[in-house]
Amino acid sequence: MPPIRTPSHPSHPYSKAPLHPVPPFKAPPQQAEPRPSGLTPLIPTPPASCPSSGRSLPYLKGPRPSRPGLPAALLYWPLGGRGAARRGAARALARLREARKAQSSPGRSGASCPQACQCPDHAGAVAVHCSSKGLQEIPRDIPADTVLLKLDANRISRVPNGAFQNLPQLRELDLSHNTIEAIGPAAFSGLAGGLRLLDLSHNRIRRIPKDALGKLSAKIRLSHNPLHCECALQEALWELKLDPDSVDEIACHTSAQEQFVGKPLIQVLDSGASFCSTHRKTTDVAMLVTMFCWFTMVIAYVVYYVRHNQEDARRHLEYLKSLPSAPVSKEPLSPVP
Repeated sequence: MPPIRTPSHPSHPYSKAPLHPVPPFKAPPQQAEPRPSGLTPLIPTPPASCPSSGRSLPYLKGPRPSRPGLPAALLYWPLGGRGAARRGAARALARLREARKAQSSPGRSGASCPQACQCPDHAGAVAVHCSSKGLQEIPRDIPADTVLLKLDANRISRVPNGAFQNLPQLRELDLSHNTIEAIGPAAFSGLAGGLRLLDLSHNRIRRIPKDALGKLSAKIRLSHNPLHCECALQEALWELKLDPDSVDEIACHTSAQEQFVGKPLIQVLDSGASFCSTHRKTTDVAMLVTMFCWFTMVIAYVVYYVRHNQEDARRHLEYLKSLPSAPVSKEPLSPVP
């Protein structure tokens, strides 16, 4: 009697066991597509089984590799098609070349950025940042299209004549936190119509140069300067457009009148005091003395002239009296034929 085949027997028609063992499927090896020279991914290449659909898939996430000097687009290789990856890397390299070319090439006006300074360009407006660079004088190679110039926190001690005459588009000038003591009368020539803000605070200015600042229409900051309060300062302030945000910080370091030393200048002037009162009194006295002297000289000359004429008239009269008198003839005069 033949053996009964149960479902667990390999020869049973309903058995789940395969009749012949099937080997596991192995994909044939694929060679990586060569990449153009100069473009090396900074992360591992995607697996060969990843479809190359050409669409832009999400970038890999993870810590940013430490490669300073390269744009972010070169630090992450996309998982999408390799053509999109190459195009993104090419665009990033092009932007990097343009940025380096802009830094190394001269500016639009023919002048490069001053040494040790930064010249960012925001929407066509050039700003020159030379703050805290240890400068002892104002740079001369400033681009002519500069709109903002920051020279604060340096060691500049004087502003010579014509220092900014080649900057017609300058709108803001920051010279604060320096050691400026002298300002030339034509230091800000060429900026009268365009300058909007001039910061001269935290310097060593004792007397305001009226000729240099009087022609400017910009707001001027003069706080924290050792100003000498006198009539010339008061007259100069009448012609300046002081910044309202810092005008309360202008104080008298020294003064012709000791009671005003250390007090805010605006507070002193609002109280009705005037630094020109003493000067005007001295001028009036000098004028009176001068006029009295001239009047005395005129009176003396008139007296001398009158006395001299009287003496001459007396002498002439005596001379006439001393002459002999001639006899007068009584015969009638004969007619002339």
